[in-house]
Amino acid sequence: MNRQIHLLKIMAVLRDVIIKCPIRLIKELEELTGVIYRASKMIYTETTDYDLYGVKIGIIPVGLVAISEDKPKELQQYIKEQVYENLLNKVHQLEEIDPIEKSYLIEACECAKSGHRLAAATMIGCAAENLLIRFTEAFYLYLKNNNASEVELQNYEKKVFKAPKASNRLSEFIKYVAPHKKIIEAFGLENP
Repeated sequence: MNRQIHLLKIMAVLRDVIIKCPIRLIKELEELTGVIYRASKMIYTETTDYDLYGVKIGIIPVGLVAISEDKPKELQQYIKEQVYENLLNKVHQLEEIDPIEKSYLIEACECAKSGHRLAAATMIGCAAENLLIRFTEAFYLYLKNNNASEVELQNYEKKVFKAPKASNRLSEFIKYVAPHKKIIEAFGLENP
């Protein structure tokens, strides 16, 4: 246990001392709650606003645990819904994402965390479709600004913009992108 103490994250919150640790340490720490409480009581300064009420054991998501390079890596266990929490954190940090797509992704994570997988899949699909719409509009502007013929622009509008389904829009868009693969790669997009 001493070798793993560096993995613990301890913080005082109002009246409780909260200890966050990896899942594999929870059982050991729960058995030591009394000892931890007594040790905390000795170092905790009580005020009129704060006093020590108890000790709570929480979980650190695996992605937040720092493991030193010189120690062998142990099998990582994942807590329930950790993937959605990690995605939420990443989405909140993105600044250059379209606000509509960001809303869809946040809603998808919240739905998935609540066990509503179909709703989550729908939200991710909405975000993807919105991204496709914006990308097809940007490509249309590219065609227009690079001397595409009027016939080519009309065909693009007819086959891509007015496609009855998102899948049709995507397949038609891929046909138009294929001859312009080098341009797409120049913008840093892979596998156009």
